[in-house]
Amino acid sequence: MKRGPKRSYAGEANPFFGKQHSKASLDRMISTKLDIFLTSQGLTREEYEIKLSQGLYWCTIHKKFFPRSSFHAYSVSSIWQCKICYNGVFLHNQFGVPLDWYDTQLEKQGGGCALCGMKENIIRGKPALFSADHDHITGILRGLLCHMCNTRLAWFEKCEKQARAYLEMYS
Repeated sequence: MKRGPKRSYAGEANPFFGKQHSKASLDRMISTKLDIFLTSQGLTREEYEIKLSQGLYWCTIHKKFFPRSSFHAYSVSSIWQCKICYNGVFLHNQFGVPLDWYDTQLEKQGGGCALCGMKENIIRGKPALFSADHDHITGILRGLLCHMCNTRLAWFEKCEKQARAYLEMYS
């Protein structure tokens, strides 16, 4: 199925909403919504635009500006959740843990992987958050692991008997 170019419904009836809006009125609506949101976050439009021009993005949970690298690559908005908050919300929704569980757990582990102690988690050459290791039967979180330890532990859980048998065969 071939799709045509994206359409702008400024100046004509929108088939989804049945209203006719000019480009100017659409811009005003977006601007008003942004102003309402910024006010609710304790920001002014000027402060927001200055920070945005400096390459900083707003985290709605921390209520602070962070560099673009602190956000996921697919974050299309300059107002979003940083990686830590996004991860915290995911863990909270998935496992019912408090939003600050990741930070607390990482501190308990000395700032690194619970298995190897590596302080930086690298995936495909880029720094990343540690993986939340959990028991796949009970769903209980165990700790934070680097990518290598997480994938190896997952493999080990699936193939433990075969691996032990193999090692015993050659020892």
